[in-house]
Amino acid sequence: GTVNGTASVTVTSLGSMSVTVQAGTPVKHGPKYHVALTVGAADATTASPLAHATVSLAIFAGPTCSGTAVATGTGTTGTGGQVAFAFTTRTAGTWCAQATVAAPGYGPGSGETVFAT
Repeated sequence: GTVNGTASVTVTSLGSMSVTVQAGTPVKHGPKYHVALTVGAADATTASPLAHATVSLAIFAGPTCSGTAVATGTGTTGTGGQVAFAFTTRTAGTWCAQATVAAPGYGPGSGETVFAT
């Protein structure tokens, strides 16, 4: 047979987030440069930190985040909405770090920064 009926559907939009990527001061130990990178995720409206967000970080050679990444990493934000990464290279130069963040209830977010070693 057939079935007739009605349904009620509630559509809610995903929240938006702001993503920051910060590079620390490069430190040279022997032939290697070490740079601390911090990715932060927060609610774009309230600025509340987003804990337990999944972060993917890619490092590209040069001043733009394009081409093939020379290094990648993943992590999860803590209660303060941040996760730390460490980048190590033997090459002095300019680098672009790009983070992509996913959190339940939010559309994807991204951010980037350029730094030098």
